[in-house]
Amino acid sequence: MSRFIRPGAQRIGAAIPSACATTPVSGRTCGLEGVAFENPEGRRALVPHRQ
Repeated sequence: MSRFIRPGAQRIGAAIPSACATTPVSGRTCGLEGVAFENPEGRRALVPHRQ
C-alpha cells in the first residue's frame, strides 16, 4: 500500500457494509470494505479489501 499512500497522508473516510448476512461456516459474509486517504500533494487513494 505504500506505493499509493505516502508518508503524511490523512485518512479521509472508511466504508463498512451496514448489513452482513450470517453463514454457518464463516459466521459473516460482508463483501468489500474500504479506507480512503488523501496524500500531502492532494491525490487520493482508496484501499478496498474483502472481509
